[in-house]
Amino acid sequence: MRYVYRVLLLICTLVIVAACGQAQVIPIAIVIPTTEPTATAAPTFTPQVVSNERLEQARPALVRIVNAAVESPPLNVFAGFSAIATNLAYKQFTEPTSFDAGKYTVKLQASGSSPGDKSLLESELTFPSGVSVIVLVTGTGNQLTLTTLTDKQEALKATENIIHVINGLSDNATVSLKNSGTDLATGVQSGQSSLTPIISAGKADLSFQVGDKALDYSTNLKEQTNTTLVVVGTTADAAIVQFESAAPKRISVRAINASADINTIDVYLDDQLLTSQVGYGRPTDRQNFASGQYTVRVYAAGADRNTVEPLSGQVVSLIDGENFAVALLGSASQLSILAFPEDLSPTPIDQTRISFLNTLPRLSEVDVQATAAQMTGIPTLFYGQAPSVMNVQAGKYSFIMGGLDRKNTDGPIIRTTIERAENIQFESGYAYLYLVTGRIDTPPIILSDKVNTTSEASGDSPSPAVGQQAATIRFINAMQGQTLDFAINGTPVITGLNYGEGSKLSPVTEQSVTVSVNTSGQTNALGQQDSTFEVGSRYSVVAYRAEDDAVGLLVINDDNLIFDGTSPHLRFINVTPTEDSRLGLAFSAPDKNDATPDNSSAAPAAATPEVTVDPNLPEVVYTLPFGVQKLVSDIGPSSPSSVILMPVGTFDLDIIDSSNNRLAITIPKMALEAGIHTDVIAFQPPNSSDVVAFAVVYPQPQA
Repeated sequence: MRYVYRVLLLICTLVIVAACGQAQVIPIAIVIPTTEPTATAAPTFTPQVVSNERLEQARPALVRIVNAAVESPPLNVFAGFSAIATNLAYKQFTEPTSFDAGKYTVKLQASGSSPGDKSLLESELTFPSGVSVIVLVTGTGNQLTLTTLTDKQEALKATENIIHVINGLSDNATVSLKNSGTDLATGVQSGQSSLTPIISAGKADLSFQVGDKALDYSTNLKEQTNTTLVVVGTTADAAIVQFESAAPKRISVRAINASADINTIDVYLDDQLLTSQVGYGRPTDRQNFASGQYTVRVYAAGADRNTVEPLSGQVVSLIDGENFAVALLGSASQLSILAFPEDLSPTPIDQTRISFLNTLPRLSEVDVQATAAQMTGIPTLFYGQAPSVMNVQAGKYSFIMGGLDRKNTDGPIIRTTIERAENIQFESGYAYLYLVTGRIDTPPIILSDKVNTTSEASGDSPSPAVGQQAATIRFINAMQGQTLDFAINGTPVITGLNYGEGSKLSPVTEQSVTVSVNTSGQTNALGQQDSTFEVGSRYSVVAYRAEDDAVGLLVINDDNLIFDGTSPHLRFINVTPTEDSRLGLAFSAPDKNDATPDNSSAAPAAATPEVTVDPNLPEVVYTLPFGVQKLVSDIGPSSPSSVILMPVGTFDLDIIDSSNNRLAITIPKMALEAGIHTDVIAFQPPNSSDVVAFAVVYPQPQA
């Protein structure tokens, strides 16, 4: 009975509690919808820690084996535990095989051998990151040798071909190649390769000189193709092994420093300098490269790449497009690389092209609103993603930009106005890259390119008609002790240009060309450079001595030069090949006691070197002589300065070694006249601390 009472008491208690609970109103938190539409989560973008060691292993190597060994048995070729080739007979070759970059033990065995049998040859070979190599098997019978050659593919136009000549003979004879009597390659030594000038695709009747024997060889050279011809066998019984690779396209690339934390940077694609001294938000010139994959490395300006780690680095693909930008993004502690294509095609008449790039690492998303009806639907800008591009009506625009930080997942999502820009004029026929940097009260950073216009109806292109002038070029010879000839697409343009001289202006009728240079009167090119010239622009091409005694060609756009007014103008160009060279330009009043005559009507001014520095002595801190006034400093290798305004008069032009503030050389009594532009060329010869310099007057362009 007590048990029943207890149960009844418990039931009553629960009823009373429930009734009280229903009487108490507890507020429920209601999420108020925001005005933002539901969107897909922003793409994640995590910068990677980089080092030279990691970047050197970032890309695989491509390896091709060629059996050029006379009377050798068919071969099995192994790299480590991987087979590259099996049953590879004399005069046969493999297609390129991908291998992780690194060092391998390459082993040759006769086909049919068991793994435990003695190898015919074992050799340690290194396959570098991102490099295509040919492993050439030479020798006779079982006496074999391995030689590795770099197989770099040259960029070509649709109608062009280029030949890689390889001497794979088993004796020590040299090889030469002619095409219809024209020398293409001469004196190629055993185990070496030589690259011919670019030639027209089509049927070719080639003639080899193998030692003292002639060997005729007819072939069909395919369009836009790199052709490799390997001469194998012996002088008495030579044969040709031929294979082809599709040529990459010619592209242009520029560097952009979009990191506010880093003042200036040097940018490299693989081991080639793209641009030095790239300032934050400053425009840079585009350089010509072949399409493909590259390892980008970014260093603090002037840093020694051999001793310091890069600020950032990444493998990028520059394939789908003709023009590319490589941008440094992020804060000093989290830098990253972003590569993206740029549309430099002509815009429709009365239209402009605008791209927006979010450079703010703290804001994963940025929305852009334009205060004009002509620009609507601007996509959200995600940090670390390629910029959004749109063609709109030319005119003035104002922008309000809101930033959204979705990285803070624990707190509320906050949107704030992060940038305003008012009454920005965008011109027809221009492409603009707007860097979103978070500026409220200062002008925005906008980079521009003139791309011309074309009618939407006709699709006319700004390319010149056949025979019509596209651009004008002048050449400068900075090769000490040599007289040079210059050619464009194989046609001589300037001949007999002496060292220290500049040429007249020469018209160019094509936009995409190959500029080559050779010793005067000779046909073998010392160096060549693929370049794209804009319609109506002017350019300087400087031939200089590069590293390893090669000849480099520096192409400089001259559109910013000034040829009128009441003042002279200077430009300083450093063509030193070594990366650590930093030079500057200064001026001073000429020595009144110096009997050197005025050079107003003389040939290029001669320079007076200072005392050569003894490398065995302790480093000295230099101060410039009294009266020497600096104009520009710290100009890196293969780089021009901006235009310098000067007073009219006669001055000593002083070249400064910026690394130690030393006056290195003086060009005495240079007469500077109103409206005249003068280029000062300076360089340090290879393996020398001396500085050489000369000055040339720019030819007055036609109005």
